[in-house]
Amino acid sequence: MQIHLTWQEPDSDVHGEWTGDLPLTLGRTTKPAIDHPQVTREHARLDWVDGQLILTDLESRNGTFVADEQVDRAELGASGTFRLGPVVVEVQALLPEPEETVIAPEPPELIETIAAPEAVEEPGPVDTSGTVEEPDAAPEPVEEPAEEPAEAPSADAGTLIEGEMTDSFATVEEAEPIQAAKRVDEPPRLVVVWKNEETGAEGQSMEKVPVALGSRDDSAVRLADARVSRLHATLMVEDGQIVLRDEQSSNGTFIGSEQVSVAQLGTAGQFTIRPFLITARIEGVEAESAEVREPATQLEEEASIFFDDERGTLAPAPPAEESGFPPALFQQDMVSVSALQATGVPIEEKAYVAIGGGLGSFIWVDYLRVYGVPTEGICVVGLEAKPHGRYERLCINSQIPYHERLRSDSASRPDCLWGWPGYAVVEAWNGITGRGNLKDGLRAAWKIFAEPTFTSTYTPVSGVVFDSIDKEARRIGWEQMRQHGRVKAIRKTDDGRYAVAYTVPGDTTDQRHRIVIARYVHVAVGYPGIRLLPDLQAYRIETGDLERVVNAYEEHQHVYDTLAREGGLVLIRGWGIVASRIIQRLFELRRDKGADVQILHLTRSIVAEGHRYRNAQRKVDNNWEFQPFNWPKAAWGGDLRFLLEESSPEERGRLLQAWGGTTTADREDWSDLIAQGRREGWYHIREGEVDRVERNAEGTLTTVIRGKKTLRAETRLDTNYIIDCTGLQSGIESHPLLRDLVAHHGLGRNVQGRLDVADDFEIRGMRNQQARMYASGVATLGGPYAPVDSFLGLQYAAQRSVNALVYHRAPRLQHLGALTSFGQWRRWARGVAP
Repeated sequence: MQIHLTWQEPDSDVHGEWTGDLPLTLGRTTKPAIDHPQVTREHARLDWVDGQLILTDLESRNGTFVADEQVDRAELGASGTFRLGPVVVEVQALLPEPEETVIAPEPPELIETIAAPEAVEEPGPVDTSGTVEEPDAAPEPVEEPAEEPAEAPSADAGTLIEGEMTDSFATVEEAEPIQAAKRVDEPPRLVVVWKNEETGAEGQSMEKVPVALGSRDDSAVRLADARVSRLHATLMVEDGQIVLRDEQSSNGTFIGSEQVSVAQLGTAGQFTIRPFLITARIEGVEAESAEVREPATQLEEEASIFFDDERGTLAPAPPAEESGFPPALFQQDMVSVSALQATGVPIEEKAYVAIGGGLGSFIWVDYLRVYGVPTEGICVVGLEAKPHGRYERLCINSQIPYHERLRSDSASRPDCLWGWPGYAVVEAWNGITGRGNLKDGLRAAWKIFAEPTFTSTYTPVSGVVFDSIDKEARRIGWEQMRQHGRVKAIRKTDDGRYAVAYTVPGDTTDQRHRIVIARYVHVAVGYPGIRLLPDLQAYRIETGDLERVVNAYEEHQHVYDTLAREGGLVLIRGWGIVASRIIQRLFELRRDKGADVQILHLTRSIVAEGHRYRNAQRKVDNNWEFQPFNWPKAAWGGDLRFLLEESSPEERGRLLQAWGGTTTADREDWSDLIAQGRREGWYHIREGEVDRVERNAEGTLTTVIRGKKTLRAETRLDTNYIIDCTGLQSGIESHPLLRDLVAHHGLGRNVQGRLDVADDFEIRGMRNQQARMYASGVATLGGPYAPVDSFLGLQYAAQRSVNALVYHRAPRLQHLGALTSFGQWRRWARGVAP
């Protein structure tokens, strides 16, 4: 007998859910684990006897209660509620459904005619909320928008008046006249069976299409795991075939080993939403026909565009792998050093190797140098000449020029592991002493003492950050340690080290393939590419139009140049800090160039209130959700950091889901700008789910929005440009090196599906005798620290890993005590090498 179990801890948001078979033991150390201090390790047992649930207390310390009476044994029937100590548990037996003999007819659906209006009045402002994205101290990972379905259409979504939908931007395909009594065919039903391959929990459901799969409580198929997005995927039936659509999920939907956006499953098929293996079949189709197979039809290409680091641009696919390197012996679990030497490939030996060459590598190497390692003991392999090269390009492309500010903290200084003096202190000092702008200096001084209660949080100027990194790179001898190259693979060696195979782009000699062997390796490869929404990627593939549909992180200056000359309507997709910057840039065209630029901002559903955690709640205004940084500030160094580190993997997933979500900074100028745009009528918020994007007869863009519920007509939004502000690819599958590392070495993954690291950021499963491998950045999200891709997050990971190396007596590293640390800070302040 299968049951569905839910539990809720008292006076908190901590809850859990599980589906599986009886008999079942419940407690702190069982599966599922109810991890509450007043729950005994093995607290109670559930059995199915004579057609009903039997609850038995297992001599627990704090008792088992039914209807507030302590019991040793109780009969619950087919469902019931009980307490394990203070934790309330609800159980439901999943009884087989009786065979249906009569199918009651569904109420007739209406086919509405929606005509395009000739003139419309702009709706008044609506108090709404939502989310966005920009490079913080490092570009933010892609987050699933935490949006709930709206109860009713808002004024911004159009007003239904006597069968017509008025919409300032909508033109709608003509439909047949309203036929109130016309029957619509019964929608097909799908049998969906799922199994958590980690816990063994199973479930089954029969649902009418469309079938929503996700972690939301109201999902038709609820998949309770932190790696599952709130609305993760949808199953539909078209032309007698099941169609699987990924709904812009954070961690992807897979058929076999291939990640898909939209794919046909036939009349039955299997797919994976990690960690769940899911089978779907049309009602009446035999279950045996649902085989695991690669997708028969990939309707949309994977929504990824990868960074071409060699040219500093973006490419539609990762570069083709070159045959013959790494050598064949890299297929072995353990590589022989003598066999490597026999290949004739140039080999270099170092104590420390940093892979990536970006900000994560720079910060780790900065710690090594300050802790005493000389330049000749370190090798950095990467493609960027400057450690901030790629990040700088992302900032410029997303309209953060050198004079604008990053979403980062004053003390988060990648060039200074002490964080003192912070950027705010330096800016205030320079302004007051006449070395900088006095007004900016006074503003910075005010923010130091008044943020965030009386003023918005201080953020540093991007150009200042980049200049400080360049200065520190010169101080520590970055160029002497850097090797230009693309790392292909990492393997353990038989002498307790690691072999790192890399290729030098542009080198046509026999020296272009190289190997460096080291005992201590650090991996920080950043984001592999941008992420385009599936419908936008499908449009670009079909039309080849890279001019009108762009991602905010790719170079798209031509959009602003054309808008400055001709004006136009721009559709913004995504709610986050990047969208805030793009809207500010479009506003500047109106203000400075007098251009008639209109903005249409699309949201899947209006957000009525901000995320809550315990007694805290985010502010919401005009569909934007506000927070100074992309995580609560206590997650950097306060109580939330300790809470996350001490939590179990499952609890970490729940905490990250509660703290996460897309937000933007609560800056007065941005809030005023949005309010002004709505008041003056050049900024509009629209709600809807996109079906497709097309090129219209005028050569511009048409975004087709699906109707909801019984309103099946299509709303068409005509715009000149679409800018996708939804973020960057962050999954392991999108990065060839990480994908190979996990697959070849059989590494585990954390609750977010990324690298499983210990509290000191050592990659679990990669230790090789005394050798150790560490990681930092977005590839570790889901581990012991939340803001891993911020400046301070990279510094925190570097400090934990280097301190661990000191403890393990790694060569040339010395303990950084108070006097030694002060001496090194003085050298930093004077610009003297460590």
